[in-house]
Amino acid sequence: LESIEHTFFYIRFKKNPQYYKLGSRSNSPDAVLQNLSEEVIEKLIKCQVVVASKNSDLECTEYGVALSKHYVSLTTLQVFVECAHSCSLSAILRLLTKADEFSRLKVKHNEKTFYRELNQSQGIRFQHKEKGKNNPVIHETEQKVSLLIQQELGGVDLSACRDYGKLLHVLNQDKFFLFKHCPRILKCMVDCFVKKKDGISLKNTLLLMRSINGKCWDDSPMVLRQIQNIGVVSVRKLAKHGVNSIKHMKVLTATQIEYYLGLNVAGGIKLKNSVALIPDLKINVSEPVVTKLGPALMGTFKIKIKADFPYDSSARQKNYADILCVRNDGLLVDFRRILVSKIQNSKVFTLQTEFDDLEHDFCFSIGCEEIAGINESCVVDTRKYVPA
Repeated sequence: LESIEHTFFYIRFKKNPQYYKLGSRSNSPDAVLQNLSEEVIEKLIKCQVVVASKNSDLECTEYGVALSKHYVSLTTLQVFVECAHSCSLSAILRLLTKADEFSRLKVKHNEKTFYRELNQSQGIRFQHKEKGKNNPVIHETEQKVSLLIQQELGGVDLSACRDYGKLLHVLNQDKFFLFKHCPRILKCMVDCFVKKKDGISLKNTLLLMRSINGKCWDDSPMVLRQIQNIGVVSVRKLAKHGVNSIKHMKVLTATQIEYYLGLNVAGGIKLKNSVALIPDLKINVSEPVVTKLGPALMGTFKIKIKADFPYDSSARQKNYADILCVRNDGLLVDFRRILVSKIQNSKVFTLQTEFDDLEHDFCFSIGCEEIAGINESCVVDTRKYVPA
């Protein structure tokens, strides 16, 4: 209550307590605020945002730090904390759509036909289905949010959907709002899964984050849209010739690019220069040193990470690389975030972890949060390094 006494809310509440409709009118304003504070603290403890120490002081947990750092609502954080382990990509997308921040995006009556047809579009990866219905009605906010995200990531042509022209302005507003807030909500989700040591969920969350930041599915040919002057039509032309990733695009000659896309002379050189600005991420894990530690085993891994990009690349700005190690049972062994600019000259670090005979595979991966489709990974099987 002492902290509340120094706020404008306390002054306003003391002057007109009936306006806020908190508690009984017979109680004094201070008693009402005291009860309110206790209720809020109980709720925060229940949601694992704070914990009570031995001397009754409140301490912020890692969930609480994520809540305040990324400025998400308590309802949203509670969804992330209580979710199941080892979430798939579709489950992560569902978690994101349940965020309280998107509750204002209601499905209006004149939008139902449009979203119903969008749900049946070919580029929608996770369509909404109901038992006994081939084409269900879209009426939930979560369904609308999911379809808007998937439409952008899949490059779905909206012109075939009914009422597209009438809803164009509203659609652009809704998508702008969505893609403005998704990154910070996903970062909060990342922090929650790091706390849980849920490697599979974290891996899929990072995939969705890269996809939303790049506005294309991280594991699809649409990653080529991130290259300047490459649109959906150009992506389809390149895909017909087997060019499905940024890595494939980088090995093409200027003449090949001009031929595949039907460009004029020198058009291929411009695209080659644009592709060269995208960094190449590399991760290399040397042979691990495995020693016996009683019934368990101790593995020591030496990891080398590197980013290759020209001096004038946008990667020199605040782009971050995520490095994670996930065991074959889904346990998160290690996660760290570093500026891409700091690994241009390579960086080496050592990782130690305990495991047993059944937990022998370790997947190491690196990806850029702001760019989709340039992540790299390698799997280390420790069985051949276990001493006899």
